[in-house]
Amino acid sequence: MAEVVLRHEIFCTEEDYWNKCVWTREFNEGLYVKTLGFPRYEVQGETDGADGRTRRTFIEPPVGALPGPLKKAVGDKLSYVEEATFSKTKRIYEFKVIPSAFPEKTKVWGNLFCEKWNGKSFTRVSKINVEVKVFGIGGLVEDRIMDDLRRSYDAGEKFTNDFATAGGFSTR
Repeated sequence: MAEVVLRHEIFCTEEDYWNKCVWTREFNEGLYVKTLGFPRYEVQGETDGADGRTRRTFIEPPVGALPGPLKKAVGDKLSYVEEATFSKTKRIYEFKVIPSAFPEKTKVWGNLFCEKWNGKSFTRVSKINVEVKVFGIGGLVEDRIMDDLRRSYDAGEKFTNDFATAGGFSTR
């Protein structure tokens, strides 16, 4: 099992981050489709209640160049469903990912939360776990997922701050 904790500085208020970024179509399509180059990002369902929010999203990331054994196992196309919940009281976004390849042998889950507001920015903390139990390639798949996650979250930091600036709610 692989685990990573990523920290990114976001220049807007936590409230704006959740309401004007994470839960908006414009932000997510800009991040996933335009910035990260994902062929498909589709919200399949969303609820907003007094205690929290939920969302189910179908996502198709670019596969890119894969080592031979992974390419043979995964093929040319990969997708996943993300099921997420956000607690309005705890201020934590929790998610699990259900991949199209090896869904019964692959677990990806984690959470995001905000900490250390300093008057201009906060730190977005992302804790992500990946476990792939496929003989012979499990470690390769875990490494690839972790590399892709790091790149995506790093690109997401810049996109989020640019989005906030363009929307006029940046604290820079």
